[in-house]
Amino acid sequence: MTRQDELERIGRERLAAERDEERDRRWRFVRVLLECAGSSLVALVIIGTAFAVTDRQMGEILLLTGMIVGYSGCTYALARAYLSAEEHGDI
Repeated sequence: MTRQDELERIGRERLAAERDEERDRRWRFVRVLLECAGSSLVALVIIGTAFAVTDRQMGEILLLTGMIVGYSGCTYALARAYLSAEEHGDI
């Protein structure tokens, strides 16, 4: 094996590793988007139920619960994404 062949092999390995890392980074990004969308959807269902009930106190409780679920779900997903990016050396 010549030196040129060895350099080409190293280049191919680095490109393959870069593709794998980019795919992993992209998947982490999509996962965070889906987690935020999921928590927002659950929150919208709870808030929608708040507008459907006839008891005012129960409606207020459901409205605030929906807001808490939505905000906390997105915050949790983004915090996990930040820690994951930090762990993988993206930050």
